Amino acid sequence: MKSEKELKKLTKLQLDEFGRTIGIELDRRLKKDTLIKHLLEHISANPDISGKKPTFMEKVIKAIRIILWPLITLKNILNGNWWAEKIGNKTGIYDMAAESRIRSWALGLTGWKYWAYQIGGGLIFVIIIEFILNSLGLTMLPWG
Repeated sequence: MKSEKELKKLTKLQLDEFGRTIGIELDRRLKKDTLIKHLLEHISANPDISGKKPTFMEKVIKAIRIILWPLITLKNILNGNWWAEKIGNKTGIYDMAAESRIRSWALGLTGWKYWAYQIGGGLIFVIIIEFILNSLGLTMLPWG
């Protein structure tokens, strides 16, 4: 079995080929370090590949994960944050937002400019949402 040091010497294509030989399909669009991490996790999770026998506790944990898998999957399906993270990571929108010029500008604000931006943006948001709710016959203001 290859060590982490040996894996770092390989190219992404060689890592992908090695991964296929041990039963894992790698996404070569990811960074090389990420591919190595996936390979090492796969090797350690599969005792027939790594050559070591699982301990009793590892067997118990694996059985519990198998038993609880349907419940964990149901929890994820019903969780809006899980979907947001899944879609955000898959589309790359988190990375685009992190590299946005508007975000860079907003992070550079200090003092009264920061507070004016925060309060002004919040007020504009509340006014727009209030108009939308009023068109539906609803309100979010306590005196409306």
